Amino acid sequence: MMIRRILGEVREKIARGKKASIPDGASILQLGDALFESNKDEEAELTYRRAFNSDASADLVNHKLQRVVARIARRYEQPGMLMVAPGDGKATAPTLPEFYSMLDAVNKELATVPEATPSKFWVSHANEHIDMLVKYGLSNFKRTVAHNYYNWLTVSISDHQIRSLIQLWPTHGSAEALSDEMEELHKSGKVSQVHLFKDINAQLAYKLGVSLLWDYTLQTDHHGILRKIAEPLTGNPLKITRRGRVLSQDLAHSVRERNHILDASGLKAESDQPIVIGELGAGHGRLAHVFGMSTNCRYMIFDIAPALLVSQWYIQSLFPGEKIFIFRSFDNFEDIAEELSECRFAFFASSQLEKFPENYFNLFINVCSLMEMRVDSINYFFRQIERVTRGHFYTKQWLRQNNRQDGIVIEKQDYPVPAVWKNRLDSIDPINRRLFQQVWEVP
Repeated sequence: MMIRRILGEVREKIARGKKASIPDGASILQLGDALFESNKDEEAELTYRRAFNSDASADLVNHKLQRVVARIARRYEQPGMLMVAPGDGKATAPTLPEFYSMLDAVNKELATVPEATPSKFWVSHANEHIDMLVKYGLSNFKRTVAHNYYNWLTVSISDHQIRSLIQLWPTHGSAEALSDEMEELHKSGKVSQVHLFKDINAQLAYKLGVSLLWDYTLQTDHHGILRKIAEPLTGNPLKITRRGRVLSQDLAHSVRERNHILDASGLKAESDQPIVIGELGAGHGRLAHVFGMSTNCRYMIFDIAPALLVSQWYIQSLFPGEKIFIFRSFDNFEDIAEELSECRFAFFASSQLEKFPENYFNLFINVCSLMEMRVDSINYFFRQIERVTRGHFYTKQWLRQNNRQDGIVIEKQDYPVPAVWKNRLDSIDPINRRLFQQVWEVP
């Protein structure tokens, strides 16, 4: 009865304070505290997040938010609570002859459009990735090629990303980051796949970085996605665990990007009609996994080899019950249109984007690959993205990329953004401050 009375009094104070230009933070926090004490955690979280728009101290709000978010996250660690991809851990990798056959088919298709062929930068990286996949297997890709996509090898405490996370730790972290566990690679004989982890200090730095990123994302994830979705074991990720739950950079970064996109674009995760998404250069398909688990969407990936083969195998493995359009050559879009309309996921060589009709996608995405292309390719893909998109475009790139192999320096202002596009987000990534991210409305 006392809790109910307190809630009533505080809500009345907040209602009276709505007439003021700045809401009364003390009343909002008092309501959040009462909800927290009565174990109404989701309501308490929403109330604390409202306090960011009040006159309450941001540090105090973050402190209170830490408590409730950690408690909610612990609840999802219970057996059966996490959302696990339906096919996780059940797939087998293709044989080497099948792998090489798919590589040849993708490369043959890419060669049909000169502007879509890989830069010298990516030719060298692709050859390294093929060697890794052949040597260690597709089933171990999260220990090899994934570290060349977006899973950063932050193996020193002086790494700029770890430094950023340490600065954010007092307001966006928790002491749990110090007690998370990592498999002992230097003892297990697995270090040949990631040679930098032979040094125990490198392992400790990497673990700390992942744990701090996880906590930062948990607290800033107002959609509540990270707490619910399990990092897939498919691909054999490095095991950093908290009370048995696997933490990962991939999942944390993907949730952050997904939330930025939806917040800035106004797209709804549970819209009546699926959001039709295209992604150019998807790495191993980490964003497709998160969107597929959390959003009503149809997701199509355009890429070069071997990344296209990795993402195709990964998504096929995770979502075996979904209709998936597997990469193949075709002459005209009309030849595949009906089949594609029934598919939740689809895979294409990047050269095939020009075969798509105008205004096909509601959302188009590129994370850290436009910056590694030749200038003719950058211009070509901006033209294609403008043509096939009516909605929004999300881009994340280096502020300055010195591509020595192709003799090109690309800076933020160099991207050929059409004048008619309207900017909805333009910010520096708070974790990796060398990156900018933008959301553009494409009419």
